[in-house]
Amino acid sequence: METILLANKILNCNSTLQNNACIKGLYKRNLNVITREERPEPFIAGHEAISSLSVYNNISASTNDFAMRTSLPTVNCTTVNKFNLKKAVTRMLAAFFVPVLLFISNTISAQTTQTFSYTGSTQSFAVPAGVTSVTIDCWGAGGGSGGCVSSSKDNASGGGGGGAFSQKTFNNVTPGQILTITIGAGGTAGATTGTAGGTGGSSTVTGTGISIIALGGSGSAGVTATTNVAAAAGAGGAGGVTGTGYDVVWAGGAGSTGVRTTSDEVGGGGGGGAGNNGAGGAATSGAATANTVGGAGGAGNPNTSPYKGGAGSGAITSEGTNAGVNGTAPGGAASGASDYNTAVAGGVGGAGQVVIIYPCPTYTINSTSATAPSTTGSAAAVTITSSNLINGTAYTVTYSLSGANIASNQTATVTLASGSGTFNTIAITNPGVTTITITNIAAGTCSNAINANNIASFSVSNAVYNANSTFTVPAGVSCIQAQAWGAGGDGAGANFSSGRPGGGSGAYVINNSFSVISGSSLTIKIGQNNGTTGSGTTPTANTSISGGSSTIVAAGGSSATTSTPGSGGLSANSSAGTGGTITAGNTGSSNNGNTGGKGGDAPNGGTGGSGGTANNNGGNGNPPGAGGGGGGGSFSTTSGGAGADGQVTITYVDVSNFNTSATSPICSGSSTTVTLNSTSIAIGTYNVNYSINGGTGINVSVPFTGTTTKTGTFTIPGLAAGTSTIPIN
Repeated sequence: METILLANKILNCNSTLQNNACIKGLYKRNLNVITREERPEPFIAGHEAISSLSVYNNISASTNDFAMRTSLPTVNCTTVNKFNLKKAVTRMLAAFFVPVLLFISNTISAQTTQTFSYTGSTQSFAVPAGVTSVTIDCWGAGGGSGGCVSSSKDNASGGGGGGAFSQKTFNNVTPGQILTITIGAGGTAGATTGTAGGTGGSSTVTGTGISIIALGGSGSAGVTATTNVAAAAGAGGAGGVTGTGYDVVWAGGAGSTGVRTTSDEVGGGGGGGAGNNGAGGAATSGAATANTVGGAGGAGNPNTSPYKGGAGSGAITSEGTNAGVNGTAPGGAASGASDYNTAVAGGVGGAGQVVIIYPCPTYTINSTSATAPSTTGSAAAVTITSSNLINGTAYTVTYSLSGANIASNQTATVTLASGSGTFNTIAITNPGVTTITITNIAAGTCSNAINANNIASFSVSNAVYNANSTFTVPAGVSCIQAQAWGAGGDGAGANFSSGRPGGGSGAYVINNSFSVISGSSLTIKIGQNNGTTGSGTTPTANTSISGGSSTIVAAGGSSATTSTPGSGGLSANSSAGTGGTITAGNTGSSNNGNTGGKGGDAPNGGTGGSGGTANNNGGNGNPPGAGGGGGGGSFSTTSGGAGADGQVTITYVDVSNFNTSATSPICSGSSTTVTLNSTSIAIGTYNVNYSINGGTGINVSVPFTGTTTKTGTFTIPGLAAGTSTIPIN
């Protein structure tokens, strides 16, 4: 119930005053504000002036009551012959000049880093929405180390060289642009035949207006000597270097030479890969009896992964055979191998790397609105507007539902055009008010939480039930429209040349003013296809709504026999409650030769299943409530179609989403206009019942129009002087 309190003192003016300046041009009104345009000067001696006018807008959030109070003294208009009026123009000049500081900025969040490691395949990067500048860091791969042949003497190969680093910022990228990324593979290991280690692969990033490369380190030479000669100690590989034209370049560290004597040997250390803040360290070698030390990875800023270069590997000295140790990514080189009497392979260099750094924009929403589905089982449409989301870009929206429907971490895709975009929620299964809250928006790798202008509510007041359920009557609802269909019967099957008859449909019941109690529960049982033959219905085929002022029952149709069509749900087996209407179901059709009979159509519901042609099954009835078709004639066996299950539809007006306001007349006997706004009803004409000061209820027909918000108005004539309370039921 909505209550409008017109609490201004309505003047008891006569016709003389109505032609006077008392009501002409003195006041200009809108919904909540009254301003003085003309103000009478004090009356001549002995007469009282209208000295003050105050307005208070008192709107209760819970009831949306509208109250307008004005303080007007009673004026005996018949004793006033003349007002000495003059145009009193009072202007309030700007006494205070409030400086407004306009900030125009492109809000940017913290930088986002995306790292690409070696996969063996070309990779790609799509520039996110709102991003126009990227910084690209490239690391070349480390070199591999050479292998050693089998020898009765001591052999040792050197370590590979570390990969180089290069960096450049590109301010010419466009959102959606694709950059192609190739990560350098680590240099291959030299074979046991004494081949050299492979050069580390170069890492590159290319695209329109984009080109950057970081070279890999060199591989070390292998050792093929089988006699005690000096060449049996292999040299280390050179560190990778990168040309000019970049913002930052650092070289990889050089590998060290293998060390051997006639009785001891140790492979050389691998050079360190360069970092984004320093060159790769060179490896060091000492005596053949000491481990070699791989080069340190180049310094990073910050000095952690993924910005720091990979370390080159060290080699272990021992009497015997030691394969090269693989380098560490990004860009660390492998250590050399050493052998005694057994051939040994070198190590593999550490792979390269690419890091792309860019500032993600902060995505914001200007407004969120939602349009309810026409019935349960469908999705709500949610529209957002934004001044910084890019038109034509697909964004991923994360949202939650609360209220009548509950869900969390749901996602949808929205693409804006002219600053506005719409996405659909998951299916709304429960009637009532549901609130959607948008929690996050993402585009590619850019993502941020949404905390403002991100909430909207919608109400579904048309619920469709295809399975047993419970309907809780919303607050303020005392009357609903209830529709019910019984289940349809099956068509008969055939095992002879003649077709068989179709099943009957369920009955249809509608009650446009089914009385309910706010907060109570209605039990809904949906008629199920009974799947039997015979002429009677079974309780499972009936659909019912119980718990209101009476029980609604829509009887199910019967299934066909081999010779008799199924009858429709009977009125005698149905009930509609006070003021309701019952329409009996339709009987199925007889067969036509070897073609089965059609199932009965459900009144205002589904169409009956088609009869099967020769050797074909009958068609199933369509929901809600239609009968199944009879099977076609056959010397084998055909089946009749299944009858459709029943259904319940409940429709109501959600008064919780009504806002009510009214204009207040100055003089008694004048009319007032009442305005109703709602986001929960459809366009159409509704019956509105109101009363004045607890009097007899008055019905008026009010057409509602609009898009998201539907608005209707009606007029109450001849209000008396004093305070008027108008409840709308």
